[in-house]
Amino acid sequence: MASSLKGMQKGPTEAEPDFEDVIEHCTKLYEQGMHAELQRYAQRKLVNQFNNAALRKILAKSLWETENEQMAIMHYEAVLKITPLDMETLEFLAGYYSEHGPKSRAIDLYEKIYSYEPGNINAVETLAELYEEIGNYSKSADMYKLMLDAEIDETRITELKYNLAELYAKIGDNVNAFNVYNEIYKNDPENLEILMILADLAYKNKYWKDCLNFYLKITSIVGDDFEIVEKIAQIYVTLEQWDKAVEAYRKLISLEDKSSSNYLYHQNELCNALLKNNQGQEVVTLLN
Repeated sequence: MASSLKGMQKGPTEAEPDFEDVIEHCTKLYEQGMHAELQRYAQRKLVNQFNNAALRKILAKSLWETENEQMAIMHYEAVLKITPLDMETLEFLAGYYSEHGPKSRAIDLYEKIYSYEPGNINAVETLAELYEEIGNYSKSADMYKLMLDAEIDETRITELKYNLAELYAKIGDNVNAFNVYNEIYKNDPENLEILMILADLAYKNKYWKDCLNFYLKITSIVGDDFEIVEKIAQIYVTLEQWDKAVEAYRKLISLEDKSSSNYLYHQNELCNALLKNNQGQEVVTLLN
């Protein structure tokens, strides 16, 4: 009886090729471009080697190259379950989901990559773009700050600052938006667009002296724009610089159509500024 049982048993190397042999055979088939044979063989071996991550990777690669994308993705996902730190698979799947969706899955994978490799600038840059695409501007700004810290190219630094400043503006963080735009302005002081943005942000933040300087710089470039002169006059009043306020309101009235509904209002403001500046006689003359 014992002799009969012994005859029925098969050694493991006789019944099934070991791990290395299976991978070696699949590699040869892959290198020879014999994808159909490789896929059939690999699928058979997975029955007994379900958690063979290397086998799944070469099968997934073959499936991808023969345009069987969904099956390839399924096997790549299985690889991650077996070996969660497989960076090659993480990066492949993250890139795939970044392009094809869902974006949330791409973000999860890139966050994993970044947690394992904090110096992976591609992961950080892609996360910045993905977070911006889904409207999470705060997280996107965090990624752009990391990119800025790592960047050394001046041109690229300016581009990143533009993106970061725009994101701050989108989330209503006017203080940080002002600070970043101000850094850009220091390297490009004649940029009218940046000047307009900075003046608006300074106005919102009640940075009256900064706002005034920006508006004065703008008028030196474009001339006396009515709306800007009006704001300049208002800021002088806020700062209690009455002589400057008088000058600004006089200029404003000279630019204004006498039939305008605000013409009388601006004359009254001029009178108030004259009184504050101890020019009462001129007020009497103006009223007469």
